[in-house]
Amino acid sequence: KTTTKKTTKKQKVDDEELSFDSDAAVELFLPGQRYPTPIVGDATRTFYETLLKEKPSSQMAEKWCLEYGIFTADKATGIFKKLEKLKGRASSTPKKAKK
Repeated sequence: KTTTKKTTKKQKVDDEELSFDSDAAVELFLPGQRYPTPIVGDATRTFYETLLKEKPSSQMAEKWCLEYGIFTADKATGIFKKLEKLKGRASSTPKKAKK
């Protein structure tokens, strides 16, 4: 016994609207963003946003907020450049010799 599922025009349109284009999603990411932006009620997001408000010089908070797309586009670009510069400086520092 063979059964066929009838689909209506409305269902076909919904399926097309739900199709996911990964290339388009990557374009929505901000400079330096690696992960999708968490919802506002996320505990980790709240922690890093609060840390950044209390201590604006926190590189750890800046990096997390940058990687998760919390900043505006302009601020993300500036912090991305700042962190890239720091990353380049950190990799060029000489290491201590082992005894």
